[in-house]
Amino acid sequence: MNSKQVILRDSEIRITVKRMVLQIAENYVDLAHLTLVGLNERGSFLAKLIQEGLNEVLPNLEVGLEQLTVVKDMPAAEFNSNHILIVDDVLNSGKTAFIAAMACMNSHVNKLETAFLAVREHRNFPVSANYVGLSIATTLQDHVLFDNENPEDLTVYLQ
Repeated sequence: MNSKQVILRDSEIRITVKRMVLQIAENYVDLAHLTLVGLNERGSFLAKLIQEGLNEVLPNLEVGLEQLTVVKDMPAAEFNSNHILIVDDVLNSGKTAFIAAMACMNSHVNKLETAFLAVREHRNFPVSANYVGLSIATTLQDHVLFDNENPEDLTVYLQ
């Protein structure tokens, strides 16, 4: 049986992202440049939404956007920013974010933070979320998925 339980619908996701943007803006209001690093395709999609929101709220902040395709043996990533915000859709075990953070550390960053639309509490890797859209209590067998196949009808569901 492959049932899906909707956790967040499109309008709720957009409100959640706006809230996250305001939280991020509070911490970067005096900064000149911030680089958002979207992980894989869905993280990059969310990073773009956050970038658009930050551009509206903080027009003096230059917000760069990079996509990082995370693989097991990642080479070091180089970014032209001292402040990096890693963005992904769901924080599950923490492995993807951990690998990405290790790759970003070679950019000699002053500040490295993370933002996730949804966070599960079953992490195997030492990754904490600085900005969280929704924290979900699940079993180890549950999967939280972000569906952005139709950009006009976003969904987060539990499977």
